[in-house]
Amino acid sequence: MTHFEVDLDLLSRTARDLRAAVGLARTVADNRGSLAALLADCGSSRLASAGEDFLGEWGYGMKLIVDDGEQLAQMLEAGAARYGEVEDRISRGLQ
Repeated sequence: MTHFEVDLDLLSRTARDLRAAVGLARTVADNRGSLAALLADCGSSRLASAGEDFLGEWGYGMKLIVDDGEQLAQMLEAGAARYGEVEDRISRGLQ
């Protein structure tokens, strides 16, 4: 018989911390336009163009990270809730 333990608090804290990181990543990605505006004033069209290309690629990558991070946080929360339900049912069954 296999025995394993699930730390419900750790799952919940991890989901919360991941949501905070996702929120920060979303804020940074959403402010990409401000960064691009700074590049426009850098004095070099080549540097501005390279920077804009980078921001475009970076923004795309950040969106993927945000989407995946949000999905993972939801899965962690759902897992914690489900394990909590099972633990509660087992506890009530043993009383």
